[in-house]
Amino acid sequence: MNLAIINARWNSKRFPNKLMQPLYQERPALDLFLERGTKAAALDEFVLATQDDPGNETMWRIAAQHKVPVWKSKLPKLPTGAEDVLGRTKEVAEAFHANTIVRLTPDCPCLHSELIHRVVIQYFMNRNGLGYTSNCWYKGLPRGMEVECFSREALEVAWEQTGGPKPGHIPWRARLRLSAEVRGMLRNTVYFDREHVTTFIRRYPRRFGHADLPPVTGFRTDVAGKGIQLSEAFPECRLTLDYHVDLEVLCAVFAELYPAKPDFTLMDIRGLWDSKPELFAANSHIEQKG
Repeated sequence: MNLAIINARWNSKRFPNKLMQPLYQERPALDLFLERGTKAAALDEFVLATQDDPGNETMWRIAAQHKVPVWKSKLPKLPTGAEDVLGRTKEVAEAFHANTIVRLTPDCPCLHSELIHRVVIQYFMNRNGLGYTSNCWYKGLPRGMEVECFSREALEVAWEQTGGPKPGHIPWRARLRLSAEVRGMLRNTVYFDREHVTTFIRRYPRRFGHADLPPVTGFRTDVAGKGIQLSEAFPECRLTLDYHVDLEVLCAVFAELYPAKPDFTLMDIRGLWDSKPELFAANSHIEQKG
């Protein structure tokens, strides 16, 4: 099974309850994300993965409207206070008997099914090692279009290497050889990996056989009938939802593109970027911190 796992939470530190913010005609970001993303032909199932927290109930209802199963994890939080998202992802993969996992983040509502499909197909065409393909390594794409595809084996290795059922656990033989300072640094790295799912996999490209999906180039016709070359590579554009100013940009994008083409693509956004750059100005000063 090719399974898309969408990890979500209501209590984001940067922008609490951001997935419930209305993007277009009072429709929340999560609602529009699921409508657009679940059309990816290469995927067999989508799952919304959350903690078993009543604060997530509104998200559960939206998932039910799209007939997307919900996983309510009871895993304890990490010592840092963050959620064990890697552990939760492994739970979902096991419960749904997934062979291939696609990691999607719902704070990227402009992500579209065609791009998801391309990454999955690239994974099966170029798989080597344990198997990991993404469009994240190529830094030319706008922030907010990230898709990662990896094998169940890769997920299990990452989980085991970060402590398995005991996140941050260091075998006693290793503890004897490491100073307290080094042990503390190692645990912090492990906790980071457990929170961010694929950072361990991305740290070892040879072991996991990384493959990357490059951006595509296309053409559009201007008002004079002249063909203009377009590329998906315009990294200055920011299409993720982390701050209130991001919401302003995303609302403008959906207002311009969604009415005529609900399944608008990255190339459509590129055309809007070229024709109305002022719509993207509100968050242009933000430097992503992770």
